Amino acid sequence: MTQAIIRSAAEHDLPELLKLYRHLHPHDPELEAATAERVWSTLLTSGFMTVIVAQAAGLLVSSCTLAIVPNRDDAWREHAQT
Repeated sequence: MTQAIIRSAAEHDLPELLKLYRHLHPHDPELEAATAERVWSTLLTSGFMTVIVAQAAGLLVSSCTLAIVPNRDDAWREHAQT
C-alpha cells in the first residue's frame, strides 16, 4: 500500500487538482484556465482559507478546504469548518 503525504496545497497543484475534480465530477462544466488560475490564487492567498491535499504515488488523491470563519454566535471568536 502506498503511503499518502498530507501537505498544504501550492500554486503548482492546480493542474492535478483539476484532474482530480474532473474524475469526481465528470459532468461539471470545465473552467477556463484563466478563471481557474485566478480563483486558485485567490483561494491560496486568502487569510481565511487553507487547502490541504493528499498525494500518493505522485498523484493528488484528495483535498480538503479549511475555512476560518469569524462567528458572532461564538463571541466573535474564529472557528474552523471543513
